[in-house]
Parts: sequence; C-alpha cells; structure tokens
Amino acid sequence: EENNIVTHFNIAVIYDRQSRTDSAIPAYEKVVEIDPAHFDALLYLGLAYQKVGRLDNSARTLTKASQLKPQDPEVQQALGVVYEKLGEYDKAEIALRKAVQLDAGNLASQVNLGVVLINKKQEGLAEEVLKKAVALDSRNAWALGVLGWAQLELGKYKEAEESLRHSID
Repeated sequence: EENNIVTHFNIAVIYDRQSRTDSAIPAYEKVVEIDPAHFDALLYLGLAYQKVGRLDNSARTLTKASQLKPQDPEVQQALGVVYEKLGEYDKAEIALRKAVQLDAGNLASQVNLGVVLINKKQEGLAEEVLKKAVALDSRNAWALGVLGWAQLELGKYKEAEESLRHSID
C-alpha cells in the first residue's frame, strides 16, 4: 500500500528513534504529501529539519503545524526555538510566550524564552522568567546556567556566580 499513511509515519518514527534523521525526513515528507494536515508528521518533520540544520524548512513546517493546532505547547516551543536559531527574536518570543502560557510547567519553554530575552538585550525580563524556571526545578543545570548568564549581563556578579556555581554542582 504505497499511500498508507500509518506505515509511512511509523517508518519515519522508527528512523527518528534510531537517530537516522536523514532517512526519517523523506518518510515524514511522504506522510505530509499524502495528508498535508497530518499534525504529528508536520511537527516531527519540523523537528527533524531542525536537527539537520534546515531551519527555513523547519520554520515553514512548524508554522503549518501551529496553524493546525495553535494551542499545542510543543509546537509553539519548537517554533520558538527555530526562530531563535534563525535570529528572529521577536517571532521567537511570541511563540515561546505562547508555549509558556499554554504550559507554565514546561521548563524548556521558559529557559528558551530566557535565552531569547537575553539575545534581545532584555536581561531583566529574562532573569524574571529564568527564576520561574529554576523554581520549577532548582537542580536543572541548564536553567541555572542561563539564569547566571542573564545575571552576568545585568552586572549582578555575586548572584551570577552563585547561579553558575550551583549549575556546575
């Protein structure tokens, strides 16, 4: 069955789980060719494009997924990350704020939002967001490291050192 969506999708997932992204991409693309509104295929294809550095393709694909399910926090986070990598910080901030709004307990969305805010030279806002992220998981090295970066940029050297040392621990 050449056009069996379930088979193509499951093959793509198998390749993805085996870290064979270059093989997963054509399988996801086939699913999207057969059904352009297949949300999961669009989401995973967008993430796969991101893994191999095809950022423009990732942004286009994740935008399509976001249009299908605008209330999905995972797609908003993925879209925010790809926009950040593309240097489109305003778009990244919008997507990541939406992801945080949809799932306030998602540490990754909050830390990524902090990174975007630092890149936008809004370190004070970044520090606020990152303190919330650290409150979710006080032992998360990534969150603590990015918080330390924001504090360093703000000239809060004592706090930055404390956050960064805690990150190392």
